[in-house]
Amino acid sequence: MEKSFLEGKQIREMKNNAKQHVAILNESLLYEKKERDFACTVVKLRHPRTREAALYAKTPRNGIVGELHFYAQPHRSWFLNESINSDGRLLFITPIDPIFLLLPYVIHANKSSSSFVPKEQLVMEDREFPETISLFNSLKGKGLENIAEKKETGDVTAYRYSEDLAVDWLERKVQVLLPILKAKGVNTTASRIASFKPRSTVDGDAEPMSLLRESYGIVSSYLPDCPRLKRALSDRLGLPFPSDSRAATENNCSPSPKKTKELVKPSEDYATEQFKKKETSATTPAQARLAKAAKGSKSISSFFGNAASKKK
Repeated sequence: MEKSFLEGKQIREMKNNAKQHVAILNESLLYEKKERDFACTVVKLRHPRTREAALYAKTPRNGIVGELHFYAQPHRSWFLNESINSDGRLLFITPIDPIFLLLPYVIHANKSSSSFVPKEQLVMEDREFPETISLFNSLKGKGLENIAEKKETGDVTAYRYSEDLAVDWLERKVQVLLPILKAKGVNTTASRIASFKPRSTVDGDAEPMSLLRESYGIVSSYLPDCPRLKRALSDRLGLPFPSDSRAATENNCSPSPKKTKELVKPSEDYATEQFKKKETSATTPAQARLAKAAKGSKSISSFFGNAASKKK
């Protein structure tokens, strides 16, 4: 099995009761190391950033976790053996470091106290997402040293969240992404979301700072709502913190129209203008002579009136 997820993709039918999905996933999520039984289970866990429910695939013993993404297009179905599956979505299960899922719990555990917390108390029972405890136990403390200091006293193992260690770990994650983004030809100028261009259209060397910002954005999208941690990571990478850049932009903008209480009115009242009496313009000399010559002359209708009276 190759290390790259995309290069080592496997297509399998994910069966869940009567439902079937066509999925692309790493084979490590399908089988345990020692057993060839189907090991992957789909569970609901809190997303580390939104803290809302999200679907993940995990193995019960080795702690491998994958994030579920559905790719859907209209009017699409799958032919599975001799049957047709009307759900034409393609399921991608991308590997994710489970420490991202546990980081918000570890930060919360050390908010009330700066002392070491026993391992069993780092992730308290989440009634809405009980599978979090199962995930934590399957890791057996592996990876926690990347975000927390460790202290052992007898049979008790305790941890204390360390922002410095967390920033070091996140910086390594950002650096790992950089060559991948460059190799895949990610367009970092069109938008913040990565969009791919054909290799023939990619410049030889993408702008390093743009790739660094893109890599930082991908990693920070899995971080909890902790501005202090995100700012520390951006400072370590030499990037401006997003809120600072937004504030600088706002300072250069003109005042918002909403702040102006005075209503903008038209210079002319078109609703009443049509009822105003139009002013008579000055007559020209030619018009004056014509009016003088027409004095005393009868209208054409008067001739028909006289003729009618004479017949009577």
